[in-house]
Amino acid sequence: TYVYSKDYSQINEGIVEIYLNDTLIGICNVENNSANIEYDMTGYPAGSYTIQAKYNGTKTYSNSTNTTTVNKTITQKIIYINTQNTIKATPTQQVTINANLTDYESNLIEDTIPATITIANQTINTQFTNGKLSYTYIIPEDMTGKQTVSIQTQNTTYYKQATRNMTID
Repeated sequence: TYVYSKDYSQINEGIVEIYLNDTLIGICNVENNSANIEYDMTGYPAGSYTIQAKYNGTKTYSNSTNTTTVNKTITQKIIYINTQNTIKATPTQQVTINANLTDYESNLIEDTIPATITIANQTINTQFTNGKLSYTYIIPEDMTGKQTVSIQTQNTTYYKQATRNMTID
């Protein structure tokens, strides 16, 4: 925040209170006509926010208030599901479906991301935790031939939906 006087003299006194949507988020001293804070809005949803700076005057300078609006946008990241292409199995056999969820540099996504596994018209709710998914599945007795298995994450605030298909043969 820039604080100035009518004669543009240098101001090195007073404090500025900073509000985000009417909630006090910081108090800073005025030095060289400036009062600065850094505020982390991680966890705040995308949207419009009002920021208000209130200069609490001194004997020399009067109180002053200024308000502005900022828009927070969140750009969703593309993520990738990595798993084997095929699991060899026979009816009644127990298999484990393992998958990793990574960014474009193959770093595991550390958030918990809801996901579904779809096999033979059955949808199973599960999740990636710390970038890993492991689900044990028993092949139905009447399942024959190749079956497509689809693993799909939910679209979240920070990540785009990802889908990966594999087969059970």
